[in-house]
Amino acid sequence: MPERPNFYVILDLDPAVDDWTAIESRITEKRRQWSVERNQGNPKAQRQAQRNLELLPEIEKTLADAVKRREEAQAARSYQREAVKAAFERLDEAIAVLRSQGTRCDETQFRKLVQSFAGMLAEEEIGKRLAASGVQVGQATAESDARRPAREALDPVTASGVRRNLELLGLSSLYEFLGLRPQSSPQALQDAATELLRQSQGLGRTDAVASARNELAGIAKANLGDEAGKTRYDNTLAVEAMEGLKAALETAGHDSFITREELDTLVRQALKRGVAADRAREFIEDYAAKRKWRLQGGAALLAEPLWVCGFCGAIAIGSSVKVCF
Repeated sequence: MPERPNFYVILDLDPAVDDWTAIESRITEKRRQWSVERNQGNPKAQRQAQRNLELLPEIEKTLADAVKRREEAQAARSYQREAVKAAFERLDEAIAVLRSQGTRCDETQFRKLVQSFAGMLAEEEIGKRLAASGVQVGQATAESDARRPAREALDPVTASGVRRNLELLGLSSLYEFLGLRPQSSPQALQDAATELLRQSQGLGRTDAVASARNELAGIAKANLGDEAGKTRYDNTLAVEAMEGLKAALETAGHDSFITREELDTLVRQALKRGVAADRAREFIEDYAAKRKWRLQGGAALLAEPLWVCGFCGAIAIGSSVKVCF
């Protein structure tokens, strides 16, 4: 079972708060909020609220203890630092796209960046990061169109259920849930799902975590037992991974035009997220088509395939066989 969430974080409480009376008051507020969300929120909010309500006795016991409370506050500070670090990494990806265009961006593009990181990075911090990278406010260019049919994916309801339950369990994919690699055969995946479902149902538990495990095992059993279903899930995973690149995509398409260099940069960033180059290109092209952006050179973008070394992770362009020593 995954490690529990930090109590300061789920209470939306500043780690600097060390007064038990103030903390107790916040717990009372959150108890009311979660009770409402459990009954009236969307499915994701309902499950998360149920999980939080189940944690309340442990939250109160931990934060009422001065020593444990300070340990929890310190862990919350570490969590916040990591969250800010991750936000800066995503910002740097967007800036890398800007750099592939040149050294200038317009005000609209800058505003989109600020909006993308609202609540995490201040406008001033984003401006300083841009300046430190040699990017200044300015102008850019435009030209041609590309469109590619989308790959078949899980239906939206199933995909939403998978995402919601994985988030509750602190997992990233059905493969991680099953304890198997994405390269595993459909039969092995279905067998693992069947066994997990049998074990989970045998425990007879009805809490939020048990419900999430039962639902995920059922979805895995129904969808990963053949190549077609596995492919649909893999396509869904790729799309979800690419969602994290939307800030960079919006940066690239601020002028309604994506150059070869920008597409190259975006695909390289997708590769780091575990997305295959062809699926990354298709996602970018579909996204551009929906936004009515133009792509330089039409559909023949990045004719030279991207290659990733299985040993050192290096990325290169070209179709010839490469060996890393």
